[in-house]
Amino acid sequence: MARNPTLQQIEAVEALLAGAEKQIREAFLAAVYAARGRVDLGALIDALERRDIEATIEMLRFDQSLLWPLEEAVRGTFLQGGASVAGSLPAGLQGRFGFNGRHPRAEAEIARIGADLVVTIEREQNEAIRTVILDAAERNRPSGETALDIIGRVVRIGPEKGQRTGGIVGLSEPQTQRYLSVQRLMETPEGVQDLVVKKDGKLTVRYKVNLATKQRILRAYKAGTAVPAPDRTISNREYKNKLLQERGQLIAQNEAHVAQAAGRHEAYQQMAERDDVEAVTVKWIHGFSRDFRPDHLRMNGEVRRLGEGFVMDDGVVMMHPHDPAGGVKHSAFCRCTAFYRAIPRRV
Repeated sequence: MARNPTLQQIEAVEALLAGAEKQIREAFLAAVYAARGRVDLGALIDALERRDIEATIEMLRFDQSLLWPLEEAVRGTFLQGGASVAGSLPAGLQGRFGFNGRHPRAEAEIARIGADLVVTIEREQNEAIRTVILDAAERNRPSGETALDIIGRVVRIGPEKGQRTGGIVGLSEPQTQRYLSVQRLMETPEGVQDLVVKKDGKLTVRYKVNLATKQRILRAYKAGTAVPAPDRTISNREYKNKLLQERGQLIAQNEAHVAQAAGRHEAYQQMAERDDVEAVTVKWIHGFSRDFRPDHLRMNGEVRRLGEGFVMDDGVVMMHPHDPAGGVKHSAFCRCTAFYRAIPRRV
């Protein structure tokens, strides 16, 4: 029977995740601001004037130099996850196992996780940009305004001086759709009325927006007007900044969990290949997140031999929580963790 994880083991995983999330989030945001800052605004406006969507997307593409620090943060998380298991081994294996981060299987997994992340970021950003361009064409918005909507405006003072904030670059397509909905609805009294709903007896905004934007919308609602143009300009920037922070946090949480879990799993795979190890078992520990998945909750306490896998309700077989085989559907906002037991071979 697999033992329950100790408090020390739980705290070690949580500490690893906290540090990794911070590094990944900062690397992602740095890549976004760098991508925005290098765009030639005049060339972007020209491409929008021609309605050349492909040229616009190419101009805003993340290249390897921008995403390399992000991939390195993910790589470091994988290696930390793998190295972390040495401190939780049974007495019979203590001091006799060392994680090999250069194992061909480990390097292939690191490369795959990094490549998947880059592809996802680029695909979702391309979809977001297409959405903005098509919306601008439908509403006959000036190309200059659309360009600034995409890359943001340069901050002149303060800690963000020189950065372009309030842009679409870095957001996903669903986030962009939410932003455009709020942007449009704030422009008319009728739209503002539609934005406000009553929840638990109190007025609130239909979409999750930053606090200042919520207050502006509620003021306009009570006055029976549209949100004033100067307020809309500020809110559009602030809301996109909030969405970018949410995007960075989601990527950081997901990739930190995926990378550390994959690193730890690889370490135990290497351990299972040793002659002095009888077997390795994997125990699924449910993280009891607020929006839990029923199949993940059902797996709580379930134990498998390494390589057997856990079968989800949709038929996906996962070797451990946050196994990339489950995709974002099974990883995003999931707080589940795998705890392993290595059983030494009796001499």
